[in-house]
Amino acid sequence: MAPSTTEVMKPAEKTVTDPSFHRYPSSSPTANIGQMPVELADWEPVTPLGFKEKFKKKALENPFVPIGIFATTCALTIGLVSFRRGQVHRSQMMMRARVAAQAFTIGAVLVGVALQTRKSTKSKKP
Repeated sequence: MAPSTTEVMKPAEKTVTDPSFHRYPSSSPTANIGQMPVELADWEPVTPLGFKEKFKKKALENPFVPIGIFATTCALTIGLVSFRRGQVHRSQMMMRARVAAQAFTIGAVLVGVALQTRKSTKSKKP
């Protein structure tokens, strides 16, 4: 007796085909890659931000951090140049200013994190 070749009919799935998706050859086991469920038909892929866009976004969220970084860099540069020229008093003063600018920057980062945490917990409450 020959084995029967009955096929099990699967229910038809509703899919939307997007031509922008890459299609693999039909012999591939992933031939349905180009098909998307109906629930995701209006989904748009997220484009990753570049360094400049990400920096601008973060600087607008917390503008004191870039200010602190700039102040730290300036104080360090001026202090090193003063040390090289032999101006010991000015060099010491600029190194102290650098430490103060670093403390300001760390404080700005901590305040920014606290505000962001508060903002996200407020949005999660019902």
